[in-house]
Amino acid sequence: MHYIRSILKVLVVSSLLPAAGIAQGTITGTVREAGSGRPLLGARVTILGTQISAGTNDQGAYTLRNVPTGTIEVRALAIGHGSQRQTIALASGAAATLDFSLPAVAIQLSDVVTTATGEQRRLEVGSDIARVNAAQLVADQPIKNIADLLTARAPGVQVTPGTITGTQSRIRIRGTNSLSLNNDPIYIIDGIRMEASNSSSSIGIGGAIPSRVGDIDPEQIATIEVVKGPSAATLYGTDAANGVIVITTKRGRPGRPKWNVYVERGALTDKNTYPTAYTLWGHTPNTTTARQCTLQQVSAATCVKDSVNAFNLWEDPETTPLATGWRDQYGAQLSGGSNLLRYFLSGEWEAETGVYKIPSFDIERLHSSGVADIPTEHLRPNALERVNVRANINLSLSEKADIAVSSGFVASTQRLPQTDNNTTGLLSSAYGGPGFRNNGNSSLGFPLNGYRIFTPGDVFQDVVTQEINRFIAYRLSGVR
Repeated sequence: MHYIRSILKVLVVSSLLPAAGIAQGTITGTVREAGSGRPLLGARVTILGTQISAGTNDQGAYTLRNVPTGTIEVRALAIGHGSQRQTIALASGAAATLDFSLPAVAIQLSDVVTTATGEQRRLEVGSDIARVNAAQLVADQPIKNIADLLTARAPGVQVTPGTITGTQSRIRIRGTNSLSLNNDPIYIIDGIRMEASNSSSSIGIGGAIPSRVGDIDPEQIATIEVVKGPSAATLYGTDAANGVIVITTKRGRPGRPKWNVYVERGALTDKNTYPTAYTLWGHTPNTTTARQCTLQQVSAATCVKDSVNAFNLWEDPETTPLATGWRDQYGAQLSGGSNLLRYFLSGEWEAETGVYKIPSFDIERLHSSGVADIPTEHLRPNALERVNVRANINLSLSEKADIAVSSGFVASTQRLPQTDNNTTGLLSSAYGGPGFRNNGNSSLGFPLNGYRIFTPGDVFQDVVTQEINRFIAYRLSGVR
């Protein structure tokens, strides 16, 4: 008990001792905005590693008292400005002056998203709205289209890419909702609904079809928001029952003109493994005449198997309809402006040739039949060429009124061959081959070389060509 009483006495005496024995000092100064020199009201100045801090007054002045002496680090913070740190050596009982100059920077406030009641802060929205930073992704990765931006980046969004150059990607939000109706989401660009039909061609090619979603240039996109659930359907009606993809294009920022120039060149190859065709050869029991057998006939013992032929026309260099394609893309962007006028200008040219090509045996046949020059659209039936231009301008008329003008132009030409689920298409004849190359002649008298009915030299003469000229212009004005 005596021991505890002695300890308490020491603590009480220590607490009553004056702080004169602790070395302290004072720091004063001002916090101003870099460039303009404007004093910053409400900035916070803190001694790092301590609880000592102070705010600035109308003149940007602050005072820090009871500052421990020695070498200390001081930090200044202000909303809308970058932070700054400075180190100072403070002597015992001394008063020092330390001024700060904070640069103005753009800051990200609470995200604003589209909901059934208009635009709201993300924190106020109960439903989940996925957000994709398209500008950052395009800068870091090889992005070709909208499908590349959404693949594995937004929860609940399933993306099935197109099979050949220029065909549409299938995008589903929260899966397939109907077996007979359209399951595609709707697209909103800068507040305007975009025609995004996946059947924009009136001529079918057997499954692979073009889509207007492919007209969007990923280089021009700033962000993508995926709106799901009741918010989407309530805001845009029953058309949005499958979800909404909200696209915001890039805008200029005040500052010196900034150029962004990009070039892309590459090759396309088909790395798929295609099935090999097989044929059973045998004979009828009690005979020696060779014939083709089916598995059912062999199982029923109505045909005796003698040998098996195997042939993969996709892997044979003389019969394969696959070759190396290529891709070129050139673009330039200019952005900048002032507090009065901001601009974003973008232009891009893109060309891509797919992997399909008339095989060498068909080229020789066409030349021998009198065709001196095979048209390019037949020799390489799958290709896309596109020009994409955009201009976004923001004009501030006053502190309470501004105008935003956006315009976009797309011109494209693409050609698609007969493929997929089509009796006269390539895959129907290629997959239906008998399993050997010398399988006779077609109805027109030329060798089939392992194909069922038609060879690529005939199939690729039936090419669907689509030309698009699309101009979108609108003006958005606001009064605050």
